[in-house]
Amino acid sequence: MKASGAFRERLFGAWVEIRENLGRSVLQALGVLLGVASVLGGFSISDSQRKRADEMFVKMGGLDKLNVQPRAAIRDGRPTASSRRTWAFGTPMRWAARPSSPMPSRA
Repeated sequence: MKASGAFRERLFGAWVEIRENLGRSVLQALGVLLGVASVLGGFSISDSQRKRADEMFVKMGGLDKLNVQPRAAIRDGRPTASSRRTWAFGTPMRWAARPSSPMPSRA
């Protein structure tokens, strides 16, 4: 393949720039190489983690399986599902009184 015209002039100019600024050119090439390697490494890590998670779910019985354990629906006259509910900041929910502000005051 023989280069001619404007492409040839630009190629020659680029070669001159590379020779005149060899240190900068090497550092730029190294930066591009490290950037590509880090992106490929990130993809490799995320892919391997996804495969391990899939293997774990298969060992547990698959994603479409629901484990239900027998338990009393009412304990001490109160429904058990609502007895463990808490607000976002960790205080237990009470059916009669709801806090007026979403976050407790820190005094």
